Amino acid sequence: MKKFVIILTVLMLIFAFASCGGNEEATTVATEETTAEETTAAAEETTAADETTEIPEEVTAETKNASVTVEQVEDIAGEYGTVFNASADEYAFYAVFRTDVKITDVKVLGLTFVDADESGVITFDKEVLHTVDEIGPDFNLAVHLTADGSIPAYGISYADTDGTIKSFFVNMSGEDGSLYLAEIK
Repeated sequence: MKKFVIILTVLMLIFAFASCGGNEEATTVATEETTAEETTAAAEETTAADETTEIPEEVTAETKNASVTVEQVEDIAGEYGTVFNASADEYAFYAVFRTDVKITDVKVLGLTFVDADESGVITFDKEVLHTVDEIGPDFNLAVHLTADGSIPAYGISYADTDGTIKSFFVNMSGEDGSLYLAEIK
């Protein structure tokens, strides 16, 4: 009887292992099919994304609009390519215009207030005070000017990298005294 129980137990173990092996194979096939479907779906999504989104490898000066900034400096000794004295006022200071790419046809503007509409857009008469062929990351423009009062008296215009002419006025923040540029509409 002991031998019969042992043989029966061994047979049950063999059948159990055999059935597990069959299920394992079925599970492996099902997992492989699911993984193949997921991989195909992911590949289709990647292809769809690649077709609709083109990211350039490098942004060049020809395709990037210029970012022009202005800051007040105390001393300009030898650091700037072009220096223009727009004001001889005792409260005048140097405003340095910097850009991240080369811009051309740069003009220092004298501004005269004409009108302001209900939304606060100011209209100016513009007088070209000085012209510079170009400025860029390594060649800045320093202008000796004043920023007294709430109405700007000076500005700058230039041809952007795409040829668009842009004009900005220079003003001083009432909060911290820093200079800023605002587009003239």
